[in-house]
Amino acid sequence: ARRGAFDVIHTHLEALGAVLADASPVPVVATHHGRVDHPATGRALRGSRAHHVAISAHQASTQPEAPWAAVIHNGLSLEGAPFERRRDAALVFVGRVSPEKGVVEAIEVAKRAGRPLRIVAKVGPTPREQEYHREVFEPALRAAGDDVEFLGELDGPSRDQVVATSFATLMPGAWPEPFGLVAIESLACGTPVIARRVGALPEIVREGVDGF
Repeated sequence: ARRGAFDVIHTHLEALGAVLADASPVPVVATHHGRVDHPATGRALRGSRAHHVAISAHQASTQPEAPWAAVIHNGLSLEGAPFERRRDAALVFVGRVSPEKGVVEAIEVAKRAGRPLRIVAKVGPTPREQEYHREVFEPALRAAGDDVEFLGELDGPSRDQVVATSFATLMPGAWPEPFGLVAIESLACGTPVIARRVGALPEIVREGVDGF
């Protein structure tokens, strides 16, 4: 309703930003935070007047014909991020209880490494997520015994404190991360990241410096 009152509009509405750009009398910058590799998304990007911004080179590469204006990695405020030099032996997983994030694989990695694991993760509300939690995650958690601690979803400061005191953060999911906020949140706490080489993670984790 007030679109004419601005010099530029910056949207974070994924593909809907393309629709907004076509209805706007002023330039629209559209930053995309999720996956854009669906054919319909590609058509929307190519046919839009928006100036599209990807959050990683990998994300942009999944739609090479889209009119990308820039690639800008996500930022993070370091204010309040704990940085602990004293760490224990535990690994940590932060994310969602879902197959694409690799939470069950994290349990297996910790088991093979002979290290305890702390899981900070939320269980989604969809039937698919609920079923995965009930049928896959909970049995794996019970089988792991006391070596794995499920902390559920924590607020930001509490989560950061768990990460900051952990030996390393595990990101074993096969999902092609458009960016990987968990990785930079971990690095902000001084905790290295052990991850699959998928999505944008190779743009964030410097092999042998920030993790592996």
